Amino acid sequence: LRFLITGVCNAHCPHCHNEGVRTRVAYMPFEIVTRVIDVVEKSAAPVKSATVSGGEALLHPQVYDIVKALTRVSSKLTLSTNGFRLSREVASSLVDHGVTKFRIDVDPYRLEGPHWNSAGADQARSLSPFFRHNRRPLPLRP
Repeated sequence: LRFLITGVCNAHCPHCHNEGVRTRVAYMPFEIVTRVIDVVEKSAAPVKSATVSGGEALLHPQVYDIVKALTRVSSKLTLSTNGFRLSREVASSLVDHGVTKFRIDVDPYRLEGPHWNSAGADQARSLSPFFRHNRRPLPLRP
């Protein structure tokens, strides 16, 4: 089950499937999310996993409520993000609300050489608390 909860994004990735949408301010209303969840619950169809994505999902003003609501139908919840707004506090709160996996897209950014850009550097700085020197993810909980 995948929810594209917004077309809004704070990055300009060349590979984005939402090209041309990022300037439109549009957020999926929480009521629509809960209606879909109600239908899924009534159908008794098994949901292996759910993904919250966008645009940039962390820009949605109700992302925490959406994640929490999705725990009604799936215990495996992925949140896709570009990582710019992902701090240790935000990640921990999302985990507390039900996120079990983060998918962080850093592919379009080259941080060295002729393709270096400031957006990639900003993104790398925002993600640096999540990595040790050996590039293994830091645990969000003990």
